[in-house]
Amino acid sequence: MVLEFLKKNIVVAFVIIFAVLASLPLFHSGFFPMHDDVQIARLFDLNQALGFGQFPPRIAPNLGYGYGYPFFNFYPPFAYYVGEVFHLVGFGYILSTKLMLFAGFLLSAFFAYLLGKELFGKEAGVLAAAFYTFAPYHAVDVYARGAFAEFFSFVFIPLVFWSALMLARTKKIVFTVPLALSITFLILSHNLIFIMTAPFAFLWFLYLIYGSNNKKALTFWLVTSSAIGFGISAYFSLPSFFERDFTLIRILTSELADYRLHFVCVPQLWNSAWGYGGSIPDCNDGLSFEVGKIHLIASFLAIGIFALYFLREKIKREAFVVPLFFVFLLISMFLTVRHSKIIWDFLTPFSYIQFPWRFLTLAVFFSSLTAASIVMLINNKKLKLLATVILVAAVIILNLPNFVPQKYLDVHDADYISREKIRWETSNLAYEYVPAKIKTKKSQYNTTQVDINKNEIATSSYQIVKGDLKVNVLKDLPQEKIFQTKSDLGGILRINTYSFPGWKVYIDGKSVSYRDSNKLVLVDVTVPPGQHIVHSVFTNTPIRTFGNSASIISIILLLVIYIFYGRKTYTKA
Repeated sequence: MVLEFLKKNIVVAFVIIFAVLASLPLFHSGFFPMHDDVQIARLFDLNQALGFGQFPPRIAPNLGYGYGYPFFNFYPPFAYYVGEVFHLVGFGYILSTKLMLFAGFLLSAFFAYLLGKELFGKEAGVLAAAFYTFAPYHAVDVYARGAFAEFFSFVFIPLVFWSALMLARTKKIVFTVPLALSITFLILSHNLIFIMTAPFAFLWFLYLIYGSNNKKALTFWLVTSSAIGFGISAYFSLPSFFERDFTLIRILTSELADYRLHFVCVPQLWNSAWGYGGSIPDCNDGLSFEVGKIHLIASFLAIGIFALYFLREKIKREAFVVPLFFVFLLISMFLTVRHSKIIWDFLTPFSYIQFPWRFLTLAVFFSSLTAASIVMLINNKKLKLLATVILVAAVIILNLPNFVPQKYLDVHDADYISREKIRWETSNLAYEYVPAKIKTKKSQYNTTQVDINKNEIATSSYQIVKGDLKVNVLKDLPQEKIFQTKSDLGGILRINTYSFPGWKVYIDGKSVSYRDSNKLVLVDVTVPPGQHIVHSVFTNTPIRTFGNSASIISIILLLVIYIFYGRKTYTKA
């Protein structure tokens, strides 16, 4: 039955095969080492946060040394949402993470196919899916860096471009739904990649508007879709932007992740040795920064064929997207190299992107589409099919050997999610969202670290700093803690959670102020003599409340559009 379906849907079969080949090493037993070796712990803490009633989740219970790290207030959560779906079905944390990665490969290949097919034909769609899946940087993200959030942004970049294209070509308002959702999910997958993609998407929208015979209506629905997409993601995107200065995030842009240290050398875009090491300031990085040899050869060949046809005045109107994507490819590559430093220096928000080579994500996308266009420019059907087969085989044969981890580890869920592991070892790997005022020290590499020892990690929900307090814990959640205290003289109760905007403390129902001048910026409450109820709760700040409201309103608007306009075209709306 499955074989029959695949025979009838050969393209689906190809997309599945591409995803399986790229992700097959994931399903080796155990797991593998990576730069960001915090992925299983993050999924575990997301599951914990949801289980404790946080919605949307903001505080990771164990990361941040166990003191209520507001990780999901700042770090794009979508990949972990997908992993959580698999975990809720019943899979373990490691397997759920692997299935999330497989889903990412599958969906990115499928959406690349849809865009390539719509632009250049079915063969080009298959070619776009193959080139997009087997780009070297795709392997770098998964098997070397472990940058799973960035990896998942690969899924939604082609969906943004395809949805806008379908909205322009079909004039069907229903395509505002995938366009809005693709923008939402791209922001939630990786807000920095979204910022990088946005200028190219804007130019794509202008290109579509220019070619439309109903420019005002198309503009209205493109703007509406974009606004709704922004709105749905607002619960995350607004706090992550406006509250970031309350954290230690400055260490990302001023030390090892300073963009000035991570430009790519031009030759590396063509040939870069494969490795599992790091990015360094010269041309001998431990990572590969190739766009892809076949990707570049096919892209330049495609633009050459286009130019030849153009000079002979034999070019079709729809083929003009080829030089557009080729220019986008050149811009993306240019922004990775040191020659673009003047732009990075001028556009100060670029510093948050951290690594210029992140633009390889877009270079891969545009090179895959430009390369795929080559078969549209071939008129002979047999030659077109032959070229597709040869190019698909070439990109797989050349790049598939890189889609493997450095080694396999004989590990299980328990090796990643034990309290000691997460609260000490894993927390030491990523701590950029602890409070900005926390005490720090310099490492042997002259980088900033939290000034904390292993015996200082959180082991309980409170500490008695001063006085004869007797404490009974009535409630202990990451976002809410209730204590019953009793004393003759009173004292100071330290609630073991980071002081962060939104935390409020009440004694016997009356709001009280607290101090956070200790080295770890924890909540210190002065408790008077007698018996009292001390209640601390993490509430929404005005920007979080606004973001949550914007998300709810935007979801309602999208549903209204789908229900009342989903079957209409905007020429009749």
